[in-house]
Amino acid sequence: MEWLRHQGESGVNSWSMNKTSEFLSRLDYIVLSLLGILATISFVSLFHVQDLELTTDHYIKKQLIWYALSGGLLLLVTMIDLSVFKQLAVYIYIFSLLFLAGILVAPEDIAPIINGAKGWYRIGPFSIQPAEFMKIGLILVLSRTAARTETDSRPLSEIKFLLKMGIYLVPLIFLMQRFPDLGNLLVYLVIFLSVLLVANLRMSTLLIMISIPVFSLIALFFLYMYYPDFFFNQVLGVLPDYQANRFYGWLKPFEYPEEGYQLRQSLLSIGAGHLYGLSSLEYFPNVPYAYSDFIFAVIAGIYGFLGASLVIIVYFLLIYRITLIAVHYQDPFGSYVGAGVIGMLAFQVFQNVGMSVGIVPITGIVLPFISYGGSSLIASMIAVGLVINMKMRTKKYMFETNLSAK
Repeated sequence: MEWLRHQGESGVNSWSMNKTSEFLSRLDYIVLSLLGILATISFVSLFHVQDLELTTDHYIKKQLIWYALSGGLLLLVTMIDLSVFKQLAVYIYIFSLLFLAGILVAPEDIAPIINGAKGWYRIGPFSIQPAEFMKIGLILVLSRTAARTETDSRPLSEIKFLLKMGIYLVPLIFLMQRFPDLGNLLVYLVIFLSVLLVANLRMSTLLIMISIPVFSLIALFFLYMYYPDFFFNQVLGVLPDYQANRFYGWLKPFEYPEEGYQLRQSLLSIGAGHLYGLSSLEYFPNVPYAYSDFIFAVIAGIYGFLGASLVIIVYFLLIYRITLIAVHYQDPFGSYVGAGVIGMLAFQVFQNVGMSVGIVPITGIVLPFISYGGSSLIASMIAVGLVINMKMRTKKYMFETNLSAK
């Protein structure tokens, strides 16, 4: 009996080790390696932020906690079959939406006003931003809707499809205006457009959707260049003061000292870095929000153009790898998820780097995987976890196809 019990335990242990080995062998180590590089950049950058006394808080310790938690969630997401997320997509969206809307009715001791906006839950020393988790819910529900909806070349069916998709975006537009949070609203819109771009829509429909914002931006640029008085008095005059001030600080940072302070200090930091970075950090500019919104300016100042370029290259490789995985995935739901994740990450990188160098307005969007911020890090890790999940299942499907061919 003892021998049988020993053999049984040995068999269970062997099976468990085989399953673990199989799981580890199917992970995408290219994506994980790129995340590791971004994590290293994050900790080194936060170390410099603290060393330069650009902040009095100890963000490295907190970032370690967030990375440990988000890394565990990434692995958990890879263990669950993607079809489960498809089945639960609507419920995840509704839960995320209620979690987000709850801020509006929560008392200020639970949901305080931070930087003029009420967008965080305060839990002890940590702050949770539900708008970040809403991105995952939106990606999943849009992907599920797109995968389940059959579209053809008839205009009526496309209108019906767009209405089905748009119904999930409308409450987010309303909530983001109430908080207010222009940055995350733009991310939601990009996710929406990213999923539509890979849907079976006519080219004419896509061109119409893209042309509206493009021509609007061209018109605003024309007014700003040739009719500046009208632009500043009439166009910006209809915006709330806090939004108008952001445009003043962005368009004329050296003429509006208070409104343009953040951008001005960011530009000074980036300009001081030159090609190889500052040789001495004794006179490093005082960059506001150096640990989050403007961490790219710190990297460019300390490591110069080469260091900043390295960061952008790592992001490019990550997004390129995610694109390859999404393209080769057989299930339409996964391909839509991949498109949403690509749009989310690519736009956030563009927006954060762009606002640091002054080519786009400051919106408060952080640099994924590098800026301090638990909510953003967890949401980004879950998004990448979904993509790795697809890669692991892609291998499985290829194996099954080969068997059936035989």
